[in-house]
Amino acid sequence: MNEDWSGWSNLPWNGLETRIQKAITVELPALVADVFTDIILQRAIVSLRKASRDELLIEATGLSSLKRHAVKCGQSGLANLFDVVGRCLALAASRSDDSSIDTVLRSYQKHGLRMLEYIASNGEHAVVERRRIREYLGIESKNDSYLTHMLNAFEKCGLIRRLPSKGGSGVRVTLDLEGKELVKAKLRPDWLPVLVELIESHAAFRSVSEAEEVLLRSGFVSAQAASEIASALQVARHKRSDLSFDKQLQMARTEAEQSKHWNIFSSFDLLTSERSRSESSKIDFSLHTHSTKLPLQNISKKVTIQ
Repeated sequence: MNEDWSGWSNLPWNGLETRIQKAITVELPALVADVFTDIILQRAIVSLRKASRDELLIEATGLSSLKRHAVKCGQSGLANLFDVVGRCLALAASRSDDSSIDTVLRSYQKHGLRMLEYIASNGEHAVVERRRIREYLGIESKNDSYLTHMLNAFEKCGLIRRLPSKGGSGVRVTLDLEGKELVKAKLRPDWLPVLVELIESHAAFRSVSEAEEVLLRSGFVSAQAASEIASALQVARHKRSDLSFDKQLQMARTEAEQSKHWNIFSSFDLLTSERSRSESSKIDFSLHTHSTKLPLQNISKKVTIQ
């Protein structure tokens, strides 16, 4: 049998299962059986690393079907292989230990991390009503069972805990130990508010080394990244402090001209020049914008000389 087996382990499971089932016969050469063994093992390694729970269960079910077919064809070696690997994938899909967290997150990529972030944004020990989570994630009431399955999976591996509402009806959700650790490590680390404060405070530090130390003390894991961020903050601070008002206005004019908003500044110059003719002048103008293009006639001016 001169078959090209390259790429088989990367096929969608349905395609791989169909090809293997057709190839397994009573006369299957031992060499081909060894090739199938390598393909299934390679596939299992990748699946355990990347597949969601649903995908693991599909492959486990398919391996069970291949096992029965191999038994009928007298291929006991392959039958044992399919049985062991299939049970391994089934256990991985239903496991509830710490290693199941990545699998659960992959299974709910669209909503899982967003839900954890939303709960954490209400405070470290926040308890959020289930309906608020559903509304935030945009899950329609008719798909409420999807949220139930997600909460079940997240609770099973220690990411969240469900609590009864104070009134006795409904459910509230809070982060469990694993959820808090995940949030702190990946979603809202301790250094995040420190970095935000450094950015917003402009001159909250005296030197690059001081800003770098502040970031590292707050849990910033990369010394190199902390150094680069601190240097960038220092450069930005100096640029802001060295930039005169005239320069800032000129930069704003340049940016406006590039974005086709130059007529706003031209009209502003006209109005301010009118005001300079008399200290008692009053200028009242309004800008009406309906698109990114702002024609001059859309700017109304009224100058009253007292």
